[in-house]
Amino acid sequence: MLVYGGWFLMIPYTENAKELPLPLSKWTILQSFDTARECEDNLADRKRYQSERVKQQKKDELNFLAPAILNGLCVPTEALYPPNPQGH
Repeated sequence: MLVYGGWFLMIPYTENAKELPLPLSKWTILQSFDTARECEDNLADRKRYQSERVKQQKKDELNFLAPAILNGLCVPTEALYPPNPQGH
């Protein structure tokens, strides 16, 4: 994968609780963004939505990814795919 610049919205999603906490290399990329601001804004919206569902106790409406989204992070693409100065 060739990726330079940009940001990933990543979540620590796993179906096996014994794997927690997951190293970042095993997190799921939920979405990519051109800027940190776009990523952070999107993540804040997702967290706000899931938090409201919890407060209103609408557990039947909770997305199965809710716990992972509430722990999501915006990560620069270089953290996962460091640039290769030799171009290989």
